[in-house]
Amino acid sequence: VGFRNAERIFWAEKLRAYSDELILCTDDGSAGRPGFVNAALQELLEREKPDWVLVEGDTNSVLAAGLAGQKLGLRVGHVEAGLRTDDMWSPYPEEVNRRLVSQMTSLHLAPTATSRANLLRENIDPDSVVVTGNTVIDALMETVRTDVPYSSTELTEAVAREGRLVLV
Repeated sequence: VGFRNAERIFWAEKLRAYSDELILCTDDGSAGRPGFVNAALQELLEREKPDWVLVEGDTNSVLAAGLAGQKLGLRVGHVEAGLRTDDMWSPYPEEVNRRLVSQMTSLHLAPTATSRANLLRENIDPDSVVVTGNTVIDALMETVRTDVPYSSTELTEAVAREGRLVLV
């Protein structure tokens, strides 16, 4: 199981307890993806009327979800906020997405003090930035606990094996 798939399985298992309607957006990198995700999420957000839209990462789907929330006047929270390479073309489009999402975010959940400093350098309100730690590392630590049940047979077998588990 690749790391991204393992991470998705982990979060899907956790989120399923909170919602009957679980939408996992994968991003194939196509130019049409943000528009499709934006339209689908806008419809969902209008129906559910949440107080917040919480996005994680820097994919086109994250940008689309942020735009959908912003358009509807919802507060946007960004997990993994402030990650920067300072090169708009590397990685592309992720670096562009990060910067755009920061402009529509009410609560920036930065993984490190460096990420916080990046946001402050861009004149983001310091009161809107909270250093939370790294969700990928937290997910990894939770995933490798042997007492967590998984719906994926592959993940269950990988975690149960003796020795080290390396995720790439």
